[in-house]
Amino acid sequence: MSIAETREQMRLVESDVERRNFAVALEKKWTTLFLPFVIALFTAPFALSVSRKGKAATVGYAVALWLLFMGVTSAFDQFGLTGALPAEVAVWGPLALFGILGAYMLSKVRT
Repeated sequence: MSIAETREQMRLVESDVERRNFAVALEKKWTTLFLPFVIALFTAPFALSVSRKGKAATVGYAVALWLLFMGVTSAFDQFGLTGALPAEVAVWGPLALFGILGAYMLSKVRT
């Protein structure tokens, strides 16, 4: 479904549950443009760090942070689908949070 079709379906449905589902899906379509940038932002510090730690530990930290990102994103999605959070906050919140975390970590990298 395209963005326009999703928006139209959201307008046509009568159920609040379906409207929330379409609202979250619509916001996810917009975040597709920014997701690779945010992922690169919070994983780049691990690739750029030149430390005495082993490469396996660095990769392990990056994978752990990725899993944390996926968990937080899923939790926020569920909050958006149930109506506990607005769809915009539920979808864009984790991206903003991890984008800020990535920028902070990138500023602290010793090269």
